[in-house]
Amino acid sequence: MAPSCGKENETDGGPRYDLRHSFASLLTAEGRSALDLSEQLGHAPTMTLDVYGHVFAELDARERRSAEDLIREARENVREKFARASGD
Repeated sequence: MAPSCGKENETDGGPRYDLRHSFASLLTAEGRSALDLSEQLGHAPTMTLDVYGHVFAELDARERRSAEDLIREARENVREKFARASGD
């Protein structure tokens, strides 16, 4: 069972497990298998499917994109938002 996400488990204002779940979701979106994902996370494959099975189901019908592309796109979106907010 994961520890509570109290103040001691926060990184920059958000629970550290949010980063772990984002990482897992990005790998899944990239097309990685449940076995690959379980190895990366240190889970048993059955635990990985119990926790992230819904992500596989949601992405099953979507086009696969690399995690690198998804991260690059998110960074560009953030840069654009900051540029608009600062008047650039």
